[in-house]
Amino acid sequence: ERFHAVGRLDLETTGLLIFSADGKLTQWLLHPRRAMPRTYQATIGGPPPADLAERLAAGVETSLGTFTAQVEKIEGRVVEVTVREGKHRMVRRLLNNAGAPVAQLHRIAFGPIQLGDLAEEALRPLTDAEVAAIRAIPSTP
Repeated sequence: ERFHAVGRLDLETTGLLIFSADGKLTQWLLHPRRAMPRTYQATIGGPPPADLAERLAAGVETSLGTFTAQVEKIEGRVVEVTVREGKHRMVRRLLNNAGAPVAQLHRIAFGPIQLGDLAEEALRPLTDAEVAAIRAIPSTP
């Protein structure tokens, strides 16, 4: 079978990357109407601004437009954020423009698919439950 990447990561970003031979599943995951959440762990270059979560939730202007992100948690210099669009280097742009420049970026989830403790460069098939969870995500209006 021929596999293709569902979305992509830039050269400096590590983490979860999904490959699929099912074109319909790929389109389902990537279609903007679904606003599929993508969660990243970012190690930033210094202490995060005290109002980082509020800045990201309100929307941060970038060269590609104004975008939002949800801060899931902050532990020291590690910030976990979720975005619902996959624009080129968007998480890096958002955090940088919000005063938290990224030193390292790692995707830990794409929709309901979690990276978990899967080793770097390791592969595993999606479970039937994961595929069902993907298909259960409604389109946004």
